[in-house]
Amino acid sequence: MIPTKVIEVAWDDNYILAKQLGLMDDPKSSNGYQIPNNDDVHFWILELKTGKVFVTLDKEAFAEKKNEFGISDSVTLRKFEGLK
Repeated sequence: MIPTKVIEVAWDDNYILAKQLGLMDDPKSSNGYQIPNNDDVHFWILELKTGKVFVTLDKEAFAEKKNEFGISDSVTLRKFEGLK
């Protein structure tokens, strides 16, 4: 549902949130290998009840959508390492 590469996630009973980096061709590779592109960031909100997906291109719009949907400030994106 969310393309590669998800680097941060959060969730509650109603939503899954994600921060995703786009991919770009690796300039050091000639075989089509791709690496994360830190300049191509997307923020995703998945509504579990309806299956609707919302995507924004910046943190400000993401924060506005979270507020619009009533998602608690305690639901914050965390890197995967923080989920252990």
